[in-house]
Amino acid sequence: MDRVPLAQGGYTDLSRYPSRRGFEDIVQIVHQDRPDFAWTAAAFPKEGYVWFSLKDPRVLQSTVFWISNGGRHYTPWNGRHVNVMGLEDVTSYFFLGISPAEKPNPISREGFKTFTKFDPKKPTSINYIMAVAAIPHDFERVKKIIPDTHGVTLVSPAGHRIPVKLDLTFLYKNSL
Repeated sequence: MDRVPLAQGGYTDLSRYPSRRGFEDIVQIVHQDRPDFAWTAAAFPKEGYVWFSLKDPRVLQSTVFWISNGGRHYTPWNGRHVNVMGLEDVTSYFFLGISPAEKPNPISREGFKTFTKFDPKKPTSINYIMAVAAIPHDFERVKKIIPDTHGVTLVSPAGHRIPVKLDLTFLYKNSL
């Protein structure tokens, strides 16, 4: 996330926030097939906590990460919509809606789902875990989340390990 290609060329660092005043950034991160879970996290070391989510990547295929930093120069925002971040776990084609997601698109051509067909005769369950954990002030970000016998362990680039108790089996109960 520290060297993400820009549509108009060059790169930006999306690992630091806020950045790129005057721009809107949107990135879709597609989760490769994993046997356990996919995750999204945002660390707030000065405040001493991390927020994270866990999901079944067969159900929620991607995360859309958007940063609004005054790049909407038209009414009603007029460049005033700043310091806003969204982390949305989805099966979609960016923010473009159902029709573009159902049609072949660059992500679906790579073999990833960009929409889910629902059956009106069968209930749909999308199990999802969100959690918050305390972190030390030098825990800069989450490098990985690994399953363990009591839930998961959050690991920072410096090697800090934060164990979090939770029931991972919940992700797979009655999913789609």
